[in-house]
Amino acid sequence: MKLKGFILIILSMVLTAAYLLPSSDNFAGVLALVLIGAAFIFSVVFKQHVIANLGMVVGMHWLELEGYFITLYILFPAILTLLFFQMRNTAWYRDKPWLLSIAIMGIYVLLILVVRPYDLRYTMFYLYGITFLFFMSVSLNKWDGRLLHIFLSIHLYFMYLWSFVEHFVSDEIRIGGPSLSATNFAALIATSWTIWHINAWLSKKAGVLLLGANFVLTFICIVFTGSRMGFIGVAVGMVFSIFCYFMKNAMAERRGRIGSFAVKLCVSTAVILAVGLLIWKVLPDTLYIKQGLLVLASGKMDNSSLGRIGVWLTALDIIQHKPIWGCGPRNFLEYNKAFLETYSAIPMVAFIPRLGHAHNVYLMLLSEQGIVGFGAVSAVSALCFRELLIYIKNHWDGFGLSLLGGALVFFTLGLIDVFPLFPSTFGWGAWYMGVLFSLRFIRRKEQCESQS
Repeated sequence: MKLKGFILIILSMVLTAAYLLPSSDNFAGVLALVLIGAAFIFSVVFKQHVIANLGMVVGMHWLELEGYFITLYILFPAILTLLFFQMRNTAWYRDKPWLLSIAIMGIYVLLILVVRPYDLRYTMFYLYGITFLFFMSVSLNKWDGRLLHIFLSIHLYFMYLWSFVEHFVSDEIRIGGPSLSATNFAALIATSWTIWHINAWLSKKAGVLLLGANFVLTFICIVFTGSRMGFIGVAVGMVFSIFCYFMKNAMAERRGRIGSFAVKLCVSTAVILAVGLLIWKVLPDTLYIKQGLLVLASGKMDNSSLGRIGVWLTALDIIQHKPIWGCGPRNFLEYNKAFLETYSAIPMVAFIPRLGHAHNVYLMLLSEQGIVGFGAVSAVSALCFRELLIYIKNHWDGFGLSLLGGALVFFTLGLIDVFPLFPSTFGWGAWYMGVLFSLRFIRRKEQCESQS
């Protein structure tokens, strides 16, 4: 075992050195390659699948960078190998939901290749493919609250560190973090923090000081991104966490007094709003995020808001004319340009940015993948959320409620952006859905125990 580990480490070093020979600008690709190599070693040699999944998620943040080119195509055999070793440890051939999800996505891809309803961008389908394989691999692990806490703690502190370094080193007004997009990064931090916070609080995995410190760090990092979405996500996560706390206590104490529960929830929400207003007053008016919120409060439309309206209307137009298959991944920009050009006589249209996706996860799926693709993704997602709802019904603990809180945040943010269906967060989205799908192992174990 030690010899295998040593050989794999040497192999990773040789590959990294070879990667740097063509150009020293391939830093992101090298870092990702090291993380993927480490993930491979931890999973195959040391059986530490949580660390392996973490390395893959972080390594997939830079999917669209030019310096990532070689690593992009190493991902497929790496993830396929991880999946193979996971399959060796499970009776996957008897796992009907797992096989059903493969059948659903396989049939969808086969239909696309046969019908060819639009100009196929093979790179995007490659990214979808490796993302789905990673989801399959993660879903074969047996996750619990402890493993979730370890994973999110490391990932959150990685993002905190990156945020501060980028803010103080770069000249950018808005940091994009490893996810390469300020808005997407804010959504990623807000959702990850919500899951971590609820799990740590309700499961007593962190004290008050750590809970408070992570909230402050999350708030500061979102300020650095300049994204209003981040604040919405944190607010939704905080209110839901308080709801879960009081509801959990009420159920544990068997009081069932709705009036007392409602009063506590309202008072806590009011306190959060008061603290939020105080922070708003303290923040300097020169901050990008405060200026953006002030523009919205004045009733005016900034470029971000205008751009979203433009792409929403474009998406609705595509859905109307191409309801079955959509326009296809990476084809949206051309349709957006053509749609807005038809209204070029209106002066305001000249100021609307032309954007590459619908800035709404539901409209994006329907406009790019059509009813067929939306149905396939929804079917697999339904299998995952079914397991989550069954788990919460049976347990009502911090682990299950934290995963539900994360879903609530990104479903809310999905109304105004496409997180996590953005290339730099494909890995995180696959990991999250894989964790939900893995809850079937807990359900089956409990069913076997109840029958014996």
